[in-house]
Amino acid sequence: MHPTSLSSIEVPNAPAIAGETKPRIAANRTDGTMSTNEDGVTNMHLNFLHGMKTAGETADLLGHRPLASDGSFGAYEWFTYGQVLDKAQCIGSGMAKTGIKPQECVGIFSPNRIEWSFTEHATYMYNIVSVPMYDTLGIEAIKHMANETEMQLVFVAPEKLATLLGIWTDIPTLKILCVYGQIPESAKSAIDELPEGCRVITLAELETTGKQD
Repeated sequence: MHPTSLSSIEVPNAPAIAGETKPRIAANRTDGTMSTNEDGVTNMHLNFLHGMKTAGETADLLGHRPLASDGSFGAYEWFTYGQVLDKAQCIGSGMAKTGIKPQECVGIFSPNRIEWSFTEHATYMYNIVSVPMYDTLGIEAIKHMANETEMQLVFVAPEKLATLLGIWTDIPTLKILCVYGQIPESAKSAIDELPEGCRVITLAELETTGKQD
């Protein structure tokens, strides 16, 4: 048998908080620093900037195949490093203008799609915590994730919007749902009945808000 080695350890001198586990770090980085192959690259946004400097602002970074109305996938469309950076900046600025502060949590309730990557880069830039949400464990799990992290904003795919509209009243902190793509017509009657202070917007609208001075 091979001896068991720990890949992570509790952060030295981390305070004990009732009901929570202590934060952990890599076992080989007991000084709390991050291991990196490039000097000065200490977080995900700096890693992105390093990649852009190496490859060039006009180099392709993210690609996707748009879904046509007949259900077929089209040819790949690509976004360059510069385009991704611009989108992430606008989304991050939009989040900040809606009141999201550094270290606060936002949810992402969506299958894999390119907008998820734009949102993730935005959270890196603005020091916001993204929380992926899955309904494989049922609706109660969704409520628990949102309430445990005190989410005010959730990014959501159109096909998942009805689920969140149906449980909105069970998530007191939730104020904004940001839809990837278009808001389905079937959801508009429920949106009209939302409590005061709650709203549903599109990602394009959030980006526009982020672009404004």
